[in-house]
Amino acid sequence: MTEKQFRKIVTLTKPAVLGAIRAYLSPDLAHAIDDVAQNTYVRIYRALRKGGGPSKHSEATLRSWSYVIARNECFRLQKSEASNRRKMEVASDLFLLNEWIQYGEQDRWMDQDALERSLQQLEEPFRETMTLLVQGHSLAEIGIRTGAPEGTVKSRVHRARERLKEILIPDSPGKMVSQKDPGNV
Repeated sequence: MTEKQFRKIVTLTKPAVLGAIRAYLSPDLAHAIDDVAQNTYVRIYRALRKGGGPSKHSEATLRSWSYVIARNECFRLQKSEASNRRKMEVASDLFLLNEWIQYGEQDRWMDQDALERSLQQLEEPFRETMTLLVQGHSLAEIGIRTGAPEGTVKSRVHRARERLKEILIPDSPGKMVSQKDPGNV
């Protein structure tokens, strides 16, 4: 395939490719429009060079085919971004868990075993929720696995974090003092 032939294909399919991107790419990923279009045309070029693509190279079939490729590129990017976002959320949660257990000036951090022991001290359903969160599941995934709405999962995470503070830092300001505690008279 010559450069001139490919330019003709790009000119012919550009409205279809941009239409698919407009229809399927999340507005949050608007910064990636050029990347999606470029990846679409790389895939089109490689397929045509290998003799692939639509069986008939009519204008209509090329447009439809390029639309499908652009749509799939949008899906591919969105899946990748969702995975990256989930990893960032998990990393953030782990950082916050470690931040809560800093011991003054010693600046010690909790290891994995200490985290697991602390999680075992939580009551259900908080233990299950935090265990799934630490394993890297998103709030939506935790909701599906536990059968709880996402708002309930968020509430459980918040309460579990507060309880972890009490477990890990006995004199933490957030610790509730029981009225039945004889040392609290």
